[in-house]
Amino acid sequence: MIELYKNEKRNIPMKMMRTTKVSFVINSVTCTVTNNSTGVILESGNGTISGPNVYYFLDTTSANYVVNGLYTVTFNVTIAGLAKVIIGQVIVKIK
Repeated sequence: MIELYKNEKRNIPMKMMRTTKVSFVINSVTCTVTNNSTGVILESGNGTISGPNVYYFLDTTSANYVVNGLYTVTFNVTIAGLAKVIIGQVIVKIK
């Protein structure tokens, strides 16, 4: 879990790790942010790729983000040569 203060802006990271000795190249990453208490998708967009890491820029200045709220950032990552989309999630708590 990552904790942010209300009105904070930060890149939310997710590290991709290989499970075989074969190296990989990340083609793209798309993200959604969901309110854990309501299940409503608050925003979506493209993430940033930096080597084996992917990031989503989260701006908590929006009224959608409330103190003590829990949110899930879902990463949908495509890898070159792999038909399957890899899905990962990071929980964010607003303080």
